Amino acid sequence: MQQLPDLPVFFSPRGPDLTGTITIDAPEFRHAVSVLRLDSGSSILVADGNGRYYECRIDAVGKKSLSARVLENILISALKQSKRFFLPHLSESNSIEDVIGKHPGHELIVAHEKTDKAATLHATENRKKLLFIGPEGGFTNEEITTLTNSGAKTVNLGRNRLRAETAALTLLAKFL
Repeated sequence: MQQLPDLPVFFSPRGPDLTGTITIDAPEFRHAVSVLRLDSGSSILVADGNGRYYECRIDAVGKKSLSARVLENILISALKQSKRFFLPHLSESNSIEDVIGKHPGHELIVAHEKTDKAATLHATENRKKLLFIGPEGGFTNEEITTLTNSGAKTVNLGRNRLRAETAALTLLAKFL
């Protein structure tokens, strides 16, 4: 039997719609938002009551419902859009230490706004990379210390604040 991720589980009798979105209404909505205090970006599992479950990320929280995108659908869309033939692997962790521990031998590179803008990234060519993009407010000082103490190289992505998806692309472009 497959081991499920350690995520909060919610019920919705409707599976994902054509866009891969599942809507969760009251009382599940109230439990997610008021009790667990989940918000956009939180990962959850949604069971449909027929033996299927979906690993999702909350996209939007409204006044009476929330919508969550099925992560597998996002990964499949990325595969098709990039015209690649290997399904990307999504690994979620609760801490930076956990992420680093799951990827031994990888070169660690972190986008950090306090890095000198003139600093040049010298990445190792034949080594797998593990890239870190922080949340909207940036990494905490403790997180940066953990990363740099683990050997991470820092890189500045410019003077503008970037959305997470734009920051990821900007960081990837540094390797072209």
